[in-house]
Amino acid sequence: LLPAAAGIIVLAVWCVIGARRGGRADALAVLWGLGVVFHLAIYLMLRPPPYHWYYGPVIAALTMLGVFGVDALPFPITPPRCSPRWAGSAAAALLIAGSALFLFSRPWQIMPISSNWASASEYSALAARLPRGATVQTFGEVGTVAFFAHGTVVDRFSDRAQVVKLIRAKRAEAGPLTRALIDINYYQFTANPPIHPVYRFAFTEDPSGVTVTSAWRPYGGQMVVQFAPHQP
Repeated sequence: LLPAAAGIIVLAVWCVIGARRGGRADALAVLWGLGVVFHLAIYLMLRPPPYHWYYGPVIAALTMLGVFGVDALPFPITPPRCSPRWAGSAAAALLIAGSALFLFSRPWQIMPISSNWASASEYSALAARLPRGATVQTFGEVGTVAFFAHGTVVDRFSDRAQVVKLIRAKRAEAGPLTRALIDINYYQFTANPPIHPVYRFAFTEDPSGVTVTSAWRPYGGQMVVQFAPHQP
């Protein structure tokens, strides 16, 4: 977050200087920064789950703005033999070195910041319990478990019929403006017939299940494969 914070500072300085100079480059830089802030504000208004990758574009864009600003903004008070470019390069080198030391000092089985419900090895053990070629409903995570499973893993990403239910529910509780935006956004949305899973992945207190050691959810337990309830 430190490079992104630097980008916010550069944006504030650029707004002041750009208003005085009125150059094309200043206007583009300010437009870039304000666009990033607007993008972040929309996400905060939507209140999404705490998935850190949602904010990757914001952090990257503000970091780029900070890098551009170090070289482009005039710094009237600069110590001798210490140009802004040199100071920025030194700060970047320290951040990279600190990040490398942190990553190499910890186990690599799971990312330092992770919102996954379990580790890759635990998902592999869960998928090994699924009969080959079976169709299974997942509990939210899909990518890693689908990689290891020798069957069809069903969720909102693979079964678009589930998205139809979500759209209808959101549309029913939305106001006139939001309802119109939903209709425009999904105007050409089509869904295939629903997929009916035979099994499902679930969390239980069954001691014979796969133990979850890295779950961030408020509940624990073990991951198991169960028969899915019949859905008409």
